[in-house]
Amino acid sequence: MSERNVKPEPVPIPENVYRVIDAIRRSGVTNMLDRPMVTEIARQMGFQDEAQWIEQHPDIYANGVFLGFSPMPERRP
Repeated sequence: MSERNVKPEPVPIPENVYRVIDAIRRSGVTNMLDRPMVTEIARQMGFQDEAQWIEQHPDIYANGVFLGFSPMPERRP
């Protein structure tokens, strides 16, 4: 199969981060390419840990904006 026929996979991210990013995306209050604003909105919504994840993973976030995100279930010890 040629590379052109391969559909890109969504980027897996923690489920809690996925929920926050999805809520911000659905709200339409900012362009999702504006990562600093997405981070600020997450903080304003009270999601400090999720905002920190977005800040600390700029490459994963950028890939997800273009390819889509998929939630990874939380691992329980």
